[in-house]
Amino acid sequence: MIKETIESTKDNFKERLSNPFLGSLTIAAALVHWKPIIVLSTSDKKGVELTEMISTVMPPIEHSVFLPIAAAFLFSTGYPVIKAIISLTNTVAKLIEVRADNTNLRIQKVFKYRESHFND
Repeated sequence: MIKETIESTKDNFKERLSNPFLGSLTIAAALVHWKPIIVLSTSDKKGVELTEMISTVMPPIEHSVFLPIAAAFLFSTGYPVIKAIISLTNTVAKLIEVRADNTNLRIQKVFKYRESHFND
């Protein structure tokens, strides 16, 4: 039973990380809720005492809900935009390089033509 639960949790976590929005939401929520996670995983208390201890370190609702959603939205929309800008910049740089090489070849041809026809 425990092995099945661990496998199910692992598969669910992999699925969430494969989706950019859900993955970044999960990571942002874990970062915002790091104190309650630590208390939950290290405390020896049970039941009501544990609940009270967690509620003392729980961030306010604005941080608990809106901050992870905002971070997930910014990451899942911002990352592809930044990646596209970098790709576009690389493409433009390659085009400029090809154009410069082409210009150099034309200049070399002109000099060779002049050299062969006007040096006599």
